[in-house]
Amino acid sequence: MSDFILEAIDLYKSYKTPVGSLPILQRINLQVSPGEFVSITGESGSGKTTLLYALTLLENPDSGKLLWDSVSTSELSKNAQTKFRAKFLSIIFQSYHLFPELNIFENVLMAKRILGPLEKSDKEDALHLLDQVGLSHRLTHLPSQLSGGECQRVAIARALLNKPKVIFADEPTGNLDEKTAQQVFELITQICSTHKITLVLVTHNLKFASLAQRSYILRDNQLH
Repeated sequence: MSDFILEAIDLYKSYKTPVGSLPILQRINLQVSPGEFVSITGESGSGKTTLLYALTLLENPDSGKLLWDSVSTSELSKNAQTKFRAKFLSIIFQSYHLFPELNIFENVLMAKRILGPLEKSDKEDALHLLDQVGLSHRLTHLPSQLSGGECQRVAIARALLNKPKVIFADEPTGNLDEKTAQQVFELITQICSTHKITLVLVTHNLKFASLAQRSYILRDNQLH
């Protein structure tokens, strides 16, 4: 049994181009402990989002080994991977990915719907989380009626509903003004710390990255 909640061993990822294979990630090795806050920075085009997608299996790496909570993901069927991922991790994206036709309460509950029928406790948890992020008074509002910061708060609440062990945040403040970005960053780190959730932050914001317990730079297709 590993002491790490997330472990990547020699991950490799490339994309096919008209002139051949283009390596994006080479020999990526990463070990993250339970409850740790880790940041990953890098220049635009360095492969940060590709790395996040590989670590969350939104895209499969070409080779290497990925362990979630000591479980080798390659040994799971596709269906088992999907179920495991829904309980093990959540992703907070830069562009929120809220359903425009659903109000914010319904948007948060979508995290549970992918796992099966809703229970009364799920709705209670969603209400509690929306209260935590300061939006209990906006339950019936649509995303179009909210500010960018408020939409990101909805996304944070949704990410927490399944009580994940790891949250991946992909440029979560990239679309926000400086003041709102600071508030959202503090909210994410505070909630993760309170609930002892591991946080992997992918960002261009060097100030936020520097506050992590460990910081990495993705450069020349490798983590440094």
